Amino acid sequence: MARLDHLALPFFDDGYIVVLVELEEGVRLVSNLVDVAPDDASIGMPVQVRFDSFDGEVVLPVFVQVTT
Repeated sequence: MARLDHLALPFFDDGYIVVLVELEEGVRLVSNLVDVAPDDASIGMPVQVRFDSFDGEVVLPVFVQVTT
């Protein structure tokens, strides 16, 4: 049996979207999808990276939807 607890981090809002992004080079990474409503997120949607600073010390890659 395993127990899974939710780890709340102060610089993430509740309900963030976790994504598995496959880069053109074939590498996959886990990150967050931001500035998109959960109902508008879909598998295969084009995204691009953005680097966000949290707490003035932590910089993480997040992804946003590509707009044309």
